[in-house]
Amino acid sequence: MDRPKVVVVNGVELQTTVVFDTFFRWCAERQAIDKRKRAGEPAPWTQDKILRNYKFTNVYPVSDRGSQFLIKSVIEKGSQEPVDVLFRILLYQAFARPSTFELIEKHCSPLTWANYSREKIAPLLKKVNKSKTAVFTAAYQNLPPPFDEEKTQIDRALRLVEVLMDRDFLGELAQVEYFGEVYEILTTYQNFGPFHSFQMMRALSYTNIIHFHRNDWAIAGPGTVSGMRKMFGDSFSQTTDLDFQLSIMRWFVDNAPAQFQRLGLEFDGLGPDHLPLSVIDVEHAICEVDKYARLAHPKIKGTKERKSIKACYKVKEGSGEGKVEPMRLPKAWDNPKSKVERICPRPIVASETRYIVEKILGHETDKNGKIKYIIKWEGYLKTSKEPKEHLDGAMDMLREYRAKKGLPALK
Repeated sequence: MDRPKVVVVNGVELQTTVVFDTFFRWCAERQAIDKRKRAGEPAPWTQDKILRNYKFTNVYPVSDRGSQFLIKSVIEKGSQEPVDVLFRILLYQAFARPSTFELIEKHCSPLTWANYSREKIAPLLKKVNKSKTAVFTAAYQNLPPPFDEEKTQIDRALRLVEVLMDRDFLGELAQVEYFGEVYEILTTYQNFGPFHSFQMMRALSYTNIIHFHRNDWAIAGPGTVSGMRKMFGDSFSQTTDLDFQLSIMRWFVDNAPAQFQRLGLEFDGLGPDHLPLSVIDVEHAICEVDKYARLAHPKIKGTKERKSIKACYKVKEGSGEGKVEPMRLPKAWDNPKSKVERICPRPIVASETRYIVEKILGHETDKNGKIKYIIKWEGYLKTSKEPKEHLDGAMDMLREYRAKKGLPALK
């Protein structure tokens, strides 16, 4: 059956291109490849030359190698106290390299917040780094902010972990009612833009710290927006309206079964319960299809200029290479709260960055007799001069400073 020429999302008519059907074909074949690998079948696992020769992640991000390491070795291994689970996630995400986390675990266990010592971890990683062994991931690295007292990137990464643990991030998570609100909290922190905020949300969704359904919320990243542009051409206006982009992803979730059937494709879902696609999975898959379309449909433009795929995939046939371990779904997904959708009734938006007073360095009095305080902001190199009216969130620190300097107590 021919593809629909138009799909309607929130009253907006989106005209489909050939990439629309490619999305469903890619999902079906990539999922089949993963299934064949896990069944122990030898290479090649597909006749699709692009999928055979280039690297693509799985349809379901939870089944990717990085997510599986996160679930098995970071989240579900060790103390299950929420503070310790959060600490291990932050520590892993700071470097996003399994070998680095394993090295820290080997020499600095138990990996709990109470046992944490930068004095132990930093020298260990610096020694490894000097030997030309990579400590940080090569992809999607979340560079820590330039804390001026921290001279190396390793120190800055560990400092970022400390900052997030010292602030009541865990307490903030306990107050959220909807999954998207976690995004609003994360984007107030200096080093968390949209992409890394969503990466952290995915990691948290594998834990018992928060319980939300897989289909509650997602944000379209740059690759996903580009993929939408390729699927819908000029009718997709590259809108920055996150809510509309989410509605497009929900359309795919709701209509995927019918589209697979229309194309005569088998798609058996995730795990023993054959879980269907969620908005998180669709977001992930559209981004991968954007990459696939560079070679499959080179004349169709997205929002990116890339025309090739760098990461090649080579496995010798009959070598036994490419096997993957059995997949484990997060234990936290068995919680009844994680099985009920709770879609936020309002749009989710990125919040303004919070500025945290790290230290009051001094003060000066202007010609009108008004005191301005010299402020060191957490995560920033430059200081600023601020009146007390700008320091509402640091009044205890201000009172302590004034007492030490012999200034009158604040009224």
